[in-house]
Amino acid sequence: MSVAADLGQLLRQRELSAYEERMARALYAYGVDLRRAAWLSTSQVARPLVAGVARAWPRLVRRLTEAVLAPPEAVPGALLEAVAAGAERLRTPIPAVRVVREGAAMPGVLPLGTLHGAVSWLVFDPAAFDELGPAERAFVVGHGLGHLQCDHGILFTAHLAAAGRAVPRWTTRRLLGPFTKVAPFSADRAGHLLALDLTAARTALAWIERTGRRMAGWPRFPSIDLRLEALADFDRSAIVSATRRRAAGEDDARAEVPPRDALPGWSLARCDARLTRRLGLP
Repeated sequence: MSVAADLGQLLRQRELSAYEERMARALYAYGVDLRRAAWLSTSQVARPLVAGVARAWPRLVRRLTEAVLAPPEAVPGALLEAVAAGAERLRTPIPAVRVVREGAAMPGVLPLGTLHGAVSWLVFDPAAFDELGPAERAFVVGHGLGHLQCDHGILFTAHLAAAGRAVPRWTTRRLLGPFTKVAPFSADRAGHLLALDLTAARTALAWIERTGRRMAGWPRFPSIDLRLEALADFDRSAIVSATRRRAAGEDDARAEVPPRDALPGWSLARCDARLTRRLGLP
């Protein structure tokens, strides 16, 4: 009886945690991205692709472990602390953190996983990561966590698994194009919530894309200029204003925050609508 009670409590806690994570994600993520990710996880049409990525995961892990990944104990403590702190602020599960060996031709940050958080990895190039300033590092961590929180790990896993095979890679790009077209906007917002600095966002996005192209299967995301324009809108939102006030510990002292952040701010729906028009989506 005690075991049954403990199991029931554990299941309720897991359901509550999952609910809180979904609510936290909905506070910042791009609505079109969330709807497309939900379709990918539930559609019978997408099931063969999703199942194929799940089957490829063990082989991909073996390949990465043999060729590019350093042992788990090689992950710097400061990096683990940064990921844990970012996960706490974004209310996302802490993923497995791995680093690549020195000189490996891998992205500076690479979110990997399968759907529904069954597997979540955040892989870093520590040497490249250390070249960034504090605000840029915060953005990169938040960006990676945002991808995982919005179920984008499967996009990177599918592209990486197809790398080196011309026809499957072309097919993967074609099938996942509608998802990669909208996915980075949610991740960029998560990064901005940790960094709160548009200048740092520009530097960090350029770094992410530059180091990402080391990987043959790096997804084709929208241009950095378009993403920064969307971030500028998000920077005017109520959630960013509130986050700035909390970060400064001035929730009840609006006179001490910049005038722009003392205003109610734009709704997320307004930011989403402006982005949807720019992307030309129906």
